[in-house]
Order: sequence, then C-alpha cells, then structure tokens
Amino acid sequence: PNGTFFEFVPDEEIFGKYSFNMEFVEKRIWNYAYLNSGLVLKFNGKEFVSENGLLDLLQNEIEEESLYPVGSYRGEHLQFAFTHTNAYGENYFSFVNGQYTSDG
Repeated sequence: PNGTFFEFVPDEEIFGKYSFNMEFVEKRIWNYAYLNSGLVLKFNGKEFVSENGLLDLLQNEIEEESLYPVGSYRGEHLQFAFTHTNAYGENYFSFVNGQYTSDG
C-alpha cells in the first residue's frame, strides 16, 4: 500500500477511561477530506474522501434545496463555495490553514 498509516492509542495513564465522541471525530475527518480533495482517510474501517472539496461540503451539509447551483472557486491560495436556500438563518463553514473556525 502507499500513503501514510497513523494509529493513535490513548495512554490510559494520561487519558484514563476517556471516551471519544465519534460523531465529533468523524465530522473533523470529513472537514479534512473536504479541504484536501482526493485524499483518502480511513477511520475505524470507514473511508472518508471528497472529490469536489468544498462543493461536496455544501451539498452534504445543506438540507434545503439550493436556489441555484453552488458557486465555487479554487485557486492556489484561496478556495470558497457558496449558495443560498429558502431556509431561515445562515450557515457558515469557515476554515483557516486547514482548521475549522467556528466563529467565522
């Protein structure tokens, strides 16, 4: 096989009987997949891969029908995607240097 294999086994001396929130972990892995199109990530036997990056993020996260096709741009230093729906309120998915920024 090619690529990098990484395994994390928490040390009980440090973490105790810590229980990971798998939904949170999987959400973070999906974010890395969206930000790195074509990268295949595997976690607990499940594969995470996004061929279209932020376009896939919006198509998977927006539950309402878009008013128009998702607009997207990907350059050397900048990437963005946007759309509008009839839903009340706003949803932002902001990332800086590959990290989700919950406050935009």
